[in-house]
Amino acid sequence: MNRNAAIGVIVVALLVGLLVGYYGMGQRSGDRIAALEREVADTKSKLGMENQELRTRLAETEKKLEQETAARKNAEAALVKAKVWK
Repeated sequence: MNRNAAIGVIVVALLVGLLVGYYGMGQRSGDRIAALEREVADTKSKLGMENQELRTRLAETEKKLEQETAARKNAEAALVKAKVWK
């Protein structure tokens, strides 16, 4: 094999190696991106569930507050009536 042919084969081999390496890096990056996208989706889902749970707790707390406020007003009204009857 002459010298130019040997150099050509080496250059082609190096280019093929670089292309394979570049393709492999792209695949790994794609896998990382896909994993991060799944993690973001999971986090959004968890946050959505937590938000819904917080809204439910807030609604329950507001209902209890309304009930306690009504009970306090009834107790105050009863106290006023009791003072009037004295």
